[in-house]
Amino acid sequence: MAETVILAPRSPVPPNSHLRGTVLANSMRQVEERGVADAYWATLAAEHVKAMRELVATSWVPVEVALAHYQAMSVLIPDAAEQVAIGRESAARVQNAYIETLLRAMRASGAGVSMELVLAQAQKVFDRVMIGGSAAVYKTGMKDARIECLGTRMVQAPYFRNGWQGWFESSLGLVTRRVFLKQIPEMLNAEHMAFAVSWV
Repeated sequence: MAETVILAPRSPVPPNSHLRGTVLANSMRQVEERGVADAYWATLAAEHVKAMRELVATSWVPVEVALAHYQAMSVLIPDAAEQVAIGRESAARVQNAYIETLLRAMRASGAGVSMELVLAQAQKVFDRVMIGGSAAVYKTGMKDARIECLGTRMVQAPYFRNGWQGWFESSLGLVTRRVFLKQIPEMLNAEHMAFAVSWV
């Protein structure tokens, strides 16, 4: 089947300027739980140590600080599978309650729930945790789609990319029995990442 648009990207794509502190606070919880706090502070770029030590969960954190955090985490926890697993855990703590609220609203409206309807909400989900940037979603098959994240430099850190793969796996798993994601390396650049998604 021909590729169709589920959610068009913003035009122009506004540059991502901030990340919600809640996301980084949850990431710091992983630092503490894994006992790598000392190594984290030694690895984090020195100019961002103060900002991360004074992190407030309800704040908006500049993307430069967030990128430095994810680059440090990429060094401390280099295994991609573990990064994805951490992303799944993080979604359960930070994001999935909001997804469940969206699902309840869909059911209450009588429209029913489908993967396409949920994927169409991607920008709303992004806006809860990021200022700027854009989501885009394309249907590529009967039960296949592509999710894109545009306009954020955080994609330069493997920990961020793999963590978001885990986020999507966990959150979309609330909609269907099984969901499969893989990154699309040829679509990766300094401010853009993409995932192929399939579900059953």
